[in-house]
Amino acid sequence: MEITTLASLHVTCHPLLATLGDRQLQAVRAHGRLVTFRERRSISKPGSEPKCGLLLQGTLRTYRRGPSGAELTVSHLQAPAVFGASDALCGPDLAGGIGTVTASTVVLLPLGLFAQLVKTQPAFAQGVLQELAEGAAAAAEQQAALAFESVDTRLVGLLMTYVRVCGTPERDGVRLDLHLSQESLARDLGVSRKSLTRSLKKLKAEELLLKRAGHYVIRNVAALAAHTPVPSTPPATWSSSDRPAPLRPVAMVVPEPAVYAQAS
Repeated sequence: MEITTLASLHVTCHPLLATLGDRQLQAVRAHGRLVTFRERRSISKPGSEPKCGLLLQGTLRTYRRGPSGAELTVSHLQAPAVFGASDALCGPDLAGGIGTVTASTVVLLPLGLFAQLVKTQPAFAQGVLQELAEGAAAAAEQQAALAFESVDTRLVGLLMTYVRVCGTPERDGVRLDLHLSQESLARDLGVSRKSLTRSLKKLKAEELLLKRAGHYVIRNVAALAAHTPVPSTPPATWSSSDRPAPLRPVAMVVPEPAVYAQAS
């Protein structure tokens, strides 16, 4: 269903909209903002005003940025999905970055309205909780991959994600429709271009990957999925410097009841 204005926003556009009553849906139409972003565009950057909302069409990436400015992709979100929920509920201190992978249509919601819907609409809150749980699982997998898996293995996983997101079958394999540069792939993995280049060369030498007219082509998806380079060996013991810092408690930010009374 093509959405051109918020007035045409319907409960079939996103599963979470189907959990809302007429008053709450009207509040989303009144206070939300419908935006279509082109591929590889920023929705919110780390350190800036956080944004949250509903992904109606397309694919997003969430990421973190280190002190040097290097980025690491944490997860990919495919429509329909929720983005920025933790920022709306926990505050901007935990906010990372959100950007598009493919052209995407989203409904941006005021943080206060989103928090109010979670507080007053149980079915909506349950759907958001499910999304947050899936996001936490994806982040845990990413953390484990960073600690225990080689760049080769992580690159295979990333390419398989892109096969699902933007793969088009062709005569000699599956073409990735996005223009993926070595720089963007290295950024997704949080590694140097030199490390990425070594991993790409291995896949090309095994005739699993080629690049044609600016697009990567996976020559054998099944073989790539089964590709298991030797993983790096995890440390046998943990020193005090290896242990992660304890998580700090966070409080849910809830707006004043009068702000979005229509959504209650």
